[in-house]
Amino acid sequence: MLDNAAQRRVRQPLGKETTMGMNDYVQQARKAIETLNNAGTDETQQQEALNQLIDAGFNALTLWARRFDRENSRETPTPQPGALTQNHGERR
Repeated sequence: MLDNAAQRRVRQPLGKETTMGMNDYVQQARKAIETLNNAGTDETQQQEALNQLIDAGFNALTLWARRFDRENSRETPTPQPGALTQNHGERR
């Protein structure tokens, strides 16, 4: 099972919620590539496979970016004495 940092809540078309992680998006992309390879000259099937591939890539990138932001937000620097505060420009 994936840890919380590797999970993302998504809503399925039938209203059923599932948790998807990076591995799920990789599998989705692989399936789309396989479908694209087997589509032959069927343009509709090719377009659907490309859309699925784009969605999987975008979702994986979004998940990675959220994880990156979450990890970096934990490292808040310690304010130095005499530094200006963000809110009011007052010195500490």
